[in-house]
Amino acid sequence: MMTRAVARPKIMFWRFIHHGSVHHVRDLPMKPAFVFLLLIHTLTVCNISAAASGAAYEPVLDSGNQVGPFTTNSKVIIYQSRAGAIDIMKQVMDEPEYAVYVQVEKAYTFGPNKYVLVISTAEGGNSCPATTYTVSFDTRTELVDGKTLVDGCSDEVDVSTDGNKLIVKKDGAPTIVYDGSVR
Repeated sequence: MMTRAVARPKIMFWRFIHHGSVHHVRDLPMKPAFVFLLLIHTLTVCNISAAASGAAYEPVLDSGNQVGPFTTNSKVIIYQSRAGAIDIMKQVMDEPEYAVYVQVEKAYTFGPNKYVLVISTAEGGNSCPATTYTVSFDTRTELVDGKTLVDGCSDEVDVSTDGNKLIVKKDGAPTIVYDGSVR
């Protein structure tokens, strides 16, 4: 009985780019470290980055005191959760009881479960006429999963979208939100 030698698996590369020069290689052994380095090198040389998700921001209908699933009045923003009403301002501000007013400037949905709200507040004792927050809210967890202050003291807030990117600007540096998550 004749036995055959079992060959190790091979990856066939006809050209291999290594440190800027091209080498012709017919049989390269499949080694995980080599494949990993080749992948990293290829991603670096080709400048491949992660593709943006296919979802985009959609404006939420604002009808007086109802903004999407949120109900607003002068000092609170209520989300009706499975466990009852939640004032999301308690998750946004350290001391929501000092808010003179709360106003949703703009609201967007990103996919089926994410909302991004641009909220202005007047807080007693602050030198700015309006403090503006950008907040992301996840309806699956029923929580504010990210918040940030928008830089600037102006009353005017400019909000624009471009695919998966939301830009919030006052008179300071812009706040940029990707994929419905404030970081």
